[in-house]
Amino acid sequence: MLEWLRFTFGSFFSNKLAKKGANKSLWNVIFALFLVFVIMIAFYSGGYNYSFSSKYSSASKFKEFSYTVFANDDSSKRLNLSYNDEKVIVYQDLDQTTPVKINTFDNAEDATKYKVNDYNLVVDTRDSSSTFNKFNLTYYLTSDPENTITVEEYRSSGQQKNYTAKLEILDEQFIPTKEDADNYIVFINTNITDSLKSELEGIQAIENKETQ
Repeated sequence: MLEWLRFTFGSFFSNKLAKKGANKSLWNVIFALFLVFVIMIAFYSGGYNYSFSSKYSSASKFKEFSYTVFANDDSSKRLNLSYNDEKVIVYQDLDQTTPVKINTFDNAEDATKYKVNDYNLVVDTRDSSSTFNKFNLTYYLTSDPENTITVEEYRSSGQQKNYTAKLEILDEQFIPTKEDADNYIVFINTNITDSLKSELEGIQAIENKETQ
């Protein structure tokens, strides 16, 4: 047993012991490879955890920012975290039902509360499947990004291949109206294939029955 352990560990550092590997069974090779893998993971994990702890301890500005956000004595400014149903929940003032929306880049009030030492904070816990933001779509000349035009100008330019689209997401929430929905339907009917049109008409027929 001692000889086996001596060979297994010593062969990593001794060429003389390593040469004896040709006379060993395949299981010794497999175990050695497994041992190398375990050692690499251990060193990588230990190095990563040590470096993070060391850097975090010396990151006084970041610690001040994180404590201001998550450990503030003023509950109106503090964000609370909890874990439930495999999800991390972010909430304010013990109210876990109201969505939290913070953006220190665009909102001056949020910046006053949460922007510390030039660290910004963006949190948005609204339902992503039913929440949409307004946006601006423009086009710019690929060779000159400062040269921007509107969608209408792009369509009539006749040089579409020379332009690149630029989408700017706005902070304001978009709540579609019935007029918007009707316009979308007209757009879809104009731009989709006949088979998809039939599918859309079927969906509309079902919706009409449900509203009657």
